Amino acid sequence: MSTIFKYISRNLLEKKLRSFIVIFSIMISTSLFFASTSISDVMINISMERMKQYAGTSDITMKPTDSSPNNYITVEDIEVHEHDLEYSITAIESSGQFKHNDNEIVNFNVMGYTLDELETMNTLKIIEEKELHPFVGNKIIINRDVSEKMNLALGDTMEIKIGSEHYTFLVSGIAEKVGLFRGEGLNPFAVVPKEHLGELLNLEHPNVVFLKVKDKENLSSMISTLSESYKDYIVEESISDEAIEQQVSGIAVTFLLMTIVVSIISMFIIYSSFKAITMERLTVMGTFRSLGATRKMTNLILLLESVFYGLISGVLGCVLGVGILFAMSMVLAESEVSTNILLAIQPLKLLFTFLLALILCILSSIIPILKVSKISVKDIILNNWDNSTQQSSKIVPFVGVLFVLFALIAPPLLSRTVALPLGIISAILLIVGIIFLIPVIMRWSVKLFSRPFSHIFGNEGQLALKNLRQDKNVITNISILSIAIATILMINIIGYGVVLELNNYYDRTPKYDVMMTATNMDEEFLQSVKEVEGVADVYGVYYKENVAVVDKNSYIGLIESADKDQFMEFWNFDIEGDSKALIEELDEGHNIILSLLKKNQLGVEVGDSISLKIKDVEQDYRVIGFMNTSRNSANYGVVSEKNLIEGNDDSFYSIFYIKSDMDSYELQKKLNEKYVDDNVWTMTMKEAASNDMKNSEQQFTILKSFSVLSLLIGGLSIINNLVISFIQRRRSTAILRSVGMSKGQFVKITFVESLFVGMIGGIVGIIGGLLLINIVPHILQAIDQRVVIHFSTNIMLVSFLAAIAVTVITSISPALKASKISVVEVIKTE
Repeated sequence: MSTIFKYISRNLLEKKLRSFIVIFSIMISTSLFFASTSISDVMINISMERMKQYAGTSDITMKPTDSSPNNYITVEDIEVHEHDLEYSITAIESSGQFKHNDNEIVNFNVMGYTLDELETMNTLKIIEEKELHPFVGNKIIINRDVSEKMNLALGDTMEIKIGSEHYTFLVSGIAEKVGLFRGEGLNPFAVVPKEHLGELLNLEHPNVVFLKVKDKENLSSMISTLSESYKDYIVEESISDEAIEQQVSGIAVTFLLMTIVVSIISMFIIYSSFKAITMERLTVMGTFRSLGATRKMTNLILLLESVFYGLISGVLGCVLGVGILFAMSMVLAESEVSTNILLAIQPLKLLFTFLLALILCILSSIIPILKVSKISVKDIILNNWDNSTQQSSKIVPFVGVLFVLFALIAPPLLSRTVALPLGIISAILLIVGIIFLIPVIMRWSVKLFSRPFSHIFGNEGQLALKNLRQDKNVITNISILSIAIATILMINIIGYGVVLELNNYYDRTPKYDVMMTATNMDEEFLQSVKEVEGVADVYGVYYKENVAVVDKNSYIGLIESADKDQFMEFWNFDIEGDSKALIEELDEGHNIILSLLKKNQLGVEVGDSISLKIKDVEQDYRVIGFMNTSRNSANYGVVSEKNLIEGNDDSFYSIFYIKSDMDSYELQKKLNEKYVDDNVWTMTMKEAASNDMKNSEQQFTILKSFSVLSLLIGGLSIINNLVISFIQRRRSTAILRSVGMSKGQFVKITFVESLFVGMIGGIVGIIGGLLLINIVPHILQAIDQRVVIHFSTNIMLVSFLAAIAVTVITSISPALKASKISVVEVIKTE
């Protein structure tokens, strides 16, 4: 056994480049598998942390509204349910303005807590403190970013305007960016002692209450019970499962698709790698068997070598996978990843990744090992083992056509409940179907290009195409290249479509320049804004987020009110039918206009009714029309002002949309200065467009990296197959060299072969990518993600040239090595 281990070790060290290619290919494949299966967990953790910033681990949040009898909450009716609650935490919340310098005023969310209560419901990590305990009086805690950006150190004072009064606070603690202080949202949070804030606001009772139930199954009944006791107050779930699913489902499914693609490429890579190894070991195995070794023994030696590769690649793949996961997370969430990555790095996933590398190595090596074992010692000695040009089964192309047809026909016909799993299966079948059709495509392509290549490249061109006909290694190369190019094309065209659609949306749909929110935005406030220099017009809107569609077990992400006289002046929605008439019809009853995405998701048509639940009141709304829009990721609906006000008892507008006579940034500055005491927030449409563009680019940067890595490992596999091809053609190459072929002619033939393989791989990859693009929107629609496809000839051209570049570049090293073959040595071997 020690002799066998020495032999295997020597093989690994002797063929350093070969060992590197095999280990690197498997390592990249397994690391991408780990990263792609773990990134959704990271994003779920990050999304959860973002959403828990305000409410922490609580299940229920309670607040007064404008129509509540008091601006505070009494807790007597909550205490009745203490036996069902894990905790009940009261707090006081307000807003304030801090003048950082002469040109900048920063709005703060000022929260009053006791430190024990804050630590109970949220993560609190104090990195610096000075006389923080006891937490009483005018002490304040800010986060690290606020401290650094505003040059605030421990012991400094902050003069914050709360209401109409200015109050001085002493910086006593600086917190890490976690929990309440993580820095998400419009304004940063600051924490002061609850009792002190109550005194400043003349509040003897809290104005916000956070509850956590002991049993999640009782959550709905608890919300219903408390809603009855506090009829004029907000009683709602702190974090809804629907909101979490909406944020992470798109990312999770997209990376699942990429994982599938990477796994398919990995199978080709590992198979071709061990095919190369078995080809190189064939003469040695023949020697062993001629000296008495059985087939089982030689098979065991080759299998042990695959186990060695699996062990090394598995360990390195796990390490690299963690690094790739960290890099992907940094792109998606910047500096928020350290804790969340640790949570996502599960030992079981690492173990599974390691075992996957080992199992894939063993399973993928069995086929070439068994093929080699069937070759007799006589055939090995006589070099009669070349099976690279065996005819493939005639039924395989027929199955391939069926797979492709199913993948094209089925997705548009699938119901929403099965669209996701069957859509993914359709994508897999499409890839497999294309692979099954490649031998046929190759045969016809050789016939089609034979004459043109002969004219362009002479006899070498004709000889090159003859070499490629029915060559299994070439077919494998085209398969790998096609998958990689199809993936690159799909990701880039979808990304291009998203960017173009965002540009189109912001260029065409909003007809205003600035968005604004503030406290107590009533009609008088609206008239005040109209009088600001530079304001051309103002449109006050009510909205509700995450409105439940009770009878459909779904929800609408955003419902906005529509004023029949102003809506079309501030929006340019693509509404099907007479848009003006439909907006006016909203006022004629409980009517709603939905986005096309919600139409497909809810399965409704004009005239159907849906039941909406707004502030615990269920009301049937009749669908009167649809609009083609990407507003709020197309999770959107419009109702009349009257209905939204009645359903929510709102007396203040939710947001103002403002048209400007001047530069929007200048107007934004004027509004911020004038309404600094009203907790104002503004955003120009240019800023909104930039933010959305940045978020989209972050996700597609990761996906593009995946596709490029797929092409990289595909290129390594192509090198493996080229080596196999040259090994199998060593005798014919020696014969041609012996009758006068020069090294230059041999290199030219290799170049022509690579060019042709790149061309066919690029063309098939582009066709495959376009077919995949036909499937992906149906998959994403099943998880409420809207994708509009915009094709780009530039992306297709770049993909085609990339395919040619990969094959030509990867052929250089094997071609130069093969051109140095000693004719005499080969003849001696024969």
